[in-house]
Amino acid sequence: MEKGPVKKVVVKQVTVVKKPVGGSSGSPAKSSTSSAPKQAAASSIAKPAPKPVKYVCHVNSKWISDHCLTDSAGPRTLDTLEELHLDRQKLPVVPQLDCCRNITNLYLQHNDITRIEHLDVLVNLSFLALFSNRLAKVENLKSLTKLKYLDVSDNSISDLNVDELPKSLSFINVDNNPCTDLEAFGVRR
Repeated sequence: MEKGPVKKVVVKQVTVVKKPVGGSSGSPAKSSTSSAPKQAAASSIAKPAPKPVKYVCHVNSKWISDHCLTDSAGPRTLDTLEELHLDRQKLPVVPQLDCCRNITNLYLQHNDITRIEHLDVLVNLSFLALFSNRLAKVENLKSLTKLKYLDVSDNSISDLNVDELPKSLSFINVDNNPCTDLEAFGVRR
């Protein structure tokens, strides 16, 4: 059962679906050859606000720095960003993420990172994937009071200092690190 025709109005590559105003009770409206109603409909449609960026997948650190530069209006931020994938980028260090303070999930696996740093600004971080890097130790995480999940497997961590871990942590994966050797845990065969 049709309630009337639906008109599509294209405004700068954004398709807005607008139902006809007035018209008869359920009968399809006849198309008009006049362009005045189309112009009036197009001018009455407000430009939609840009959607906030929540998830960014598979970008490099240059993309982050390009989007965090300061312009004439002040520093630009990605405050709405919640999840960021910087995996498989051959990053030697954790990039500065000052403009992305609301990230909750950060994926840095399969890089060349040798030290955990620059994460203290990510106060909402709850998930951190650092597996398959070149880490020698776990450090600089204590200030991440919302961190629940940490994966540092497949690194070169020889000694795990639990004092460097936040109390909020409920899961840590340290598989395939020298610190998980049975003798290091005092188990003899």
